[in-house]
Amino acid sequence: MNDWIVAYLIFISTFYVKLAPIGIVALMLSVLFKHKTWDETRIILFDFRKPGIWMILFYVYHFVGMLWSTNSAFGWADIGMKASFLLIPVLFAWGKFTLSWSKALTLLTISLVITVIYLLGWAAFKSIYHQENNRWAYFFESEFSAFMHRSYFATYCVLGAVVSFVFYWQGRAKKWYAFAFVLLSIATVLTMSKAGIILLLLAFVCLIVWLIISKKQWLFGIISLVGSVGMVLFLVFSNSGVASRLKETSKALSNISTTNNPSTESNAARIIMWSTARKVIANHWFLGAGTGDVKDELIAKNWELNNTGVAESKLNAHNQYLNTWVQLGFVGFILLIGIFISQLIQAWKSKQLLLSLFVLIFSLSFAVESFVETQAGIVPFCILTLVFFGLKQEKA
Repeated sequence: MNDWIVAYLIFISTFYVKLAPIGIVALMLSVLFKHKTWDETRIILFDFRKPGIWMILFYVYHFVGMLWSTNSAFGWADIGMKASFLLIPVLFAWGKFTLSWSKALTLLTISLVITVIYLLGWAAFKSIYHQENNRWAYFFESEFSAFMHRSYFATYCVLGAVVSFVFYWQGRAKKWYAFAFVLLSIATVLTMSKAGIILLLLAFVCLIVWLIISKKQWLFGIISLVGSVGMVLFLVFSNSGVASRLKETSKALSNISTTNNPSTESNAARIIMWSTARKVIANHWFLGAGTGDVKDELIAKNWELNNTGVAESKLNAHNQYLNTWVQLGFVGFILLIGIFISQLIQAWKSKQLLLSLFVLIFSLSFAVESFVETQAGIVPFCILTLVFFGLKQEKA
């Protein structure tokens, strides 16, 4: 039963994450009947070389941050929302599972492929029966990514594409994984998420290098690298929507003012919020503003700097590292970093390519989104992080 519930959680977390709490509660009940001994659990759970203990400490420190919070309502809501950082590590460490992490990642690709096919079908339906000025708009951006913010969905599509690529070259169901890789790569581009597209290209370059070095696929690797360069040049110099978004980003990076700026355009908003977050950190660098006061401090600082657009929109830092440092100070930041460092150490020791790429993709996504400030980021991140550590170990 434990395996089936984990399969459900993997499927639902990238399809409709609002149903994930049902799976978490079911897993809690199931683990009561099929679990390891306390000694076995303790060895796994309190191993600082693995991410579970770092996730738990990161969560627990949110309670500590309540000691100097004035906005207790937001603080307790945040603690409730992030409960997966406690529950999922404990359940994965305590429960008995026969499911291997390679099968779990296969379930991830299946879930994402089904989701993308559904989204494409829904977009086609709306483009026929709900036509507007531009019927093709349903196939792009937020219109396409209907279940969650497009940056999050693009990240998961990139993860699925990476899994598909590696499993294809390992000879597992080659036709399926070739189809999944192409479909999920296309879906990433359809989201028009700048971060997602850059992550896809970066991951693809890493995979090609791995293919050349590990599999000795020199000809295919070189052709793929040339193709990747050609794709990048096309995206940059064409009149496509992707090119225009990349050009907007380049323009924003060179011209954005971080004070007296009323803009809420996505590139400008990020740069403003990063600058504002650093200013808040300078005032609370060690303890942070407090679990409940993170948004209040950012909003107040933006009003002070006359950044009226982002202040009115009540945006978070749009960078998880900065957002955590604003909220929980230096200690909270270190605990968050510890989650990734523990995974990298394990990936290095066991030479697990997929784990290394998952860390790379998630850690970079955290740099452009406050990734674990919403359930669409928290639940999949916790589950996919612990898949490598709570399920049957294999090498890939």
